[in-house]
Amino acid sequence: MIGFALQDIVKQFAAGVLLLMLRPFRVGDEVRIGDFAGDRAIRAVARYLKSVGASVSAFYLSNVEQFLLQDGKWNTFCASASTLPLDETSVFIRSGRGPGGFGGGVQNSSTAGMLADLQPCVAASR
Repeated sequence: MIGFALQDIVKQFAAGVLLLMLRPFRVGDEVRIGDFAGDRAIRAVARYLKSVGASVSAFYLSNVEQFLLQDGKWNTFCASASTLPLDETSVFIRSGRGPGGFGGGVQNSSTAGMLADLQPCVAASR
């Protein structure tokens, strides 16, 4: 049981070691992740992760999702995110305002399976 629990920790540690050894980014390189809706940044991260045999365990989406939806950019984001190396344990981490509290609500977080959330994009791209 302990070995199973350590599986994600070992994968993340190995990915970190590979980043240190391979050093795919150099001082002065520009890595833009700010435009979640773009079709380049997330796909480039996906290619890199696949090249080192890593997978995404968690993707912190925060409250950006609401802007992707309201700006009509969700489909592009979804198509890009679906190229990431995922498995059944990969999750989106979302944040938002819950009921009550000072200033319109308390900050809360939720998680959801990435494969299930991205499935409509995968199906639409076929």
